[in-house]
Amino acid sequence: MEKLWVGEPNVEPITEILTEIAKRNGSIEELSSSFKLDFDDESVFELLNIRKESPTPLQVETLSVKLPDENRGRHIYEALESQKFIKTIESEPIGYGLKAVEIEMTLTRSKLFKILTKLKDIEILCLNIEHQEYQYTVGGLGRGKGGVRIPIIDNITEDRKEAFDETFAYIPIFYNLKTLRVDKYFNDTCCIFDILGLFPNLEHFYLISSTSVDDDQLELICKFCPKLKTLDIASDDGSTQIELDITDEGLLKFLEKQSSIEVIDLEPVSCITGAILKKLGDFLTLKSFRAQRVWYEGGYEEQDEDVYFGGNPNPKLEYIDIGSGYTFNDEQYEKLLSSLKAVAPNIKSFGEFGELDSKKSKKIVELYINTLEEIEINSGTFDLIQSCANLKKVILDRVLDKQDKKIGSNSNVTELVNYCCSHEMYPLLTESFPNLKVIESTDLGLFNFLLENINCWPQLEYLNLQTEPTLDLLEVLISQRPKLAIVLQEDHNFSKIGLIDQRKEEQQ
Repeated sequence: MEKLWVGEPNVEPITEILTEIAKRNGSIEELSSSFKLDFDDESVFELLNIRKESPTPLQVETLSVKLPDENRGRHIYEALESQKFIKTIESEPIGYGLKAVEIEMTLTRSKLFKILTKLKDIEILCLNIEHQEYQYTVGGLGRGKGGVRIPIIDNITEDRKEAFDETFAYIPIFYNLKTLRVDKYFNDTCCIFDILGLFPNLEHFYLISSTSVDDDQLELICKFCPKLKTLDIASDDGSTQIELDITDEGLLKFLEKQSSIEVIDLEPVSCITGAILKKLGDFLTLKSFRAQRVWYEGGYEEQDEDVYFGGNPNPKLEYIDIGSGYTFNDEQYEKLLSSLKAVAPNIKSFGEFGELDSKKSKKIVELYINTLEEIEINSGTFDLIQSCANLKKVILDRVLDKQDKKIGSNSNVTELVNYCCSHEMYPLLTESFPNLKVIESTDLGLFNFLLENINCWPQLEYLNLQTEPTLDLLEVLISQRPKLAIVLQEDHNFSKIGLIDQRKEEQQ
């Protein structure tokens, strides 16, 4: 699905195109079904509200969401008081036809709710929203010379009063929405729980929260989103991670109520003691379980006395990561691994299991030598690589010691993630993994190595660099490997034509 960025430079021509489409009762999909909205809130609303020439009124099931008073604190869990209404829409807003929307703007919650009234059939919604608290006058002469701070004025209006009135916004219930991704949601990310009633068929929920999430909010997710397959919550206030207040008991209740859940990814959860692991095999839809017991400020809840995996064998469970915040002696660790094999016989990849050293990491690889598809190369695993028949992906995050540098060869490996900044490792990697198709790297030295060794990794199709080479070097590499897709840290996709066009712009 090709995403169309809509911002200040192109909003006028896009508005003209959509107006023409609406006049002949066409669909927004003629232009694009996926928009990234990144400009003035009033213009966004007006663009999405362009009306089709449809003579037939439309009946739309909506949820009444209270428009917040920006000068007062929010009413916690307003979704519990929301009601459904059937609204008659005189003619269909063209925004109803969008299938995927990313909103990256500075807004008030009231303005966001009004914009959401012009969406209906979306399947994917991504929110990255800064809180708009004040406006500033231009040309202030005060000490800061940055203008005068004035309260926000909401100028989004609608004559028909179909979508909102003075108290409520009537937002269409997004029955088609399957994926919700929230990277930032005002100053209090937990406000997102106030509108969960809009997403009754949600399957994939990804949340980066600026405030902690607790058991009560997990219960709200269960209430409003009973069909979840993925729950992915991480906390980040912009400077550090904040521990999630999710407990073993709260997570267990969530899993018991979610009959379709496949992926749990929670970080950091310092309140998890390990008791949940005794029940993990009872949830046979689970494919991936990651509950990272780590802490940054507050400290851990005391570890459960007896940490092990229990329940029924689940052949679908392919990934487990319980975090580094567990301590096991040798006997306890043997019990943990034995129970892990019984509950999850087909592990393809693993994260942390307490304080992992190379010896313990080696034991896990030996346990799953026939099923692992991804491993980290270290002094405990390097000599097992050639024995992993199904291995597809390897991760290198440090320079190996001299005695470890003879890595076993595995021609099945097609993907490398490289966090190691050592030019001397690359010849070893070409010998060990000759058929790589995908490389992700933080080291510019890898880029230079590719330039110097044109014939290495002839099947390479995709290069993701978290550092930026010069445009000259990019041009050389693309001329050498015209089919190679290159993605840089700032998400610039470079094709040969795109690179030449950028070169012309810079020369002008």
